[in-house]
Amino acid sequence: MHRFETVSTSRRLEQTQADAQVVQEDLRVESQRQLLAQGELHELEKSLQAACHQLMLSDQEVERLQRALADRKQEVGGQISVNVEK
Repeated sequence: MHRFETVSTSRRLEQTQADAQVVQEDLRVESQRQLLAQGELHELEKSLQAACHQLMLSDQEVERLQRALADRKQEVGGQISVNVEK
């Protein structure tokens, strides 16, 4: 009976060691996935910042063009008034 217990304990120990190796590998794989996800998040954040910057530049250009258009309308309106008075 003593020999059976030794063999059984040895098998349980081997199984526990195998399970521990599987868990270690799972942790390694999950760590790699996490690193990849962090890299992807960083790239997305950079893209978002670039898009926000481009939007801000576009808004500024729209404002500049609106001012230029308003100025041009005033110039044309003034010229029409001068021509009508003559």
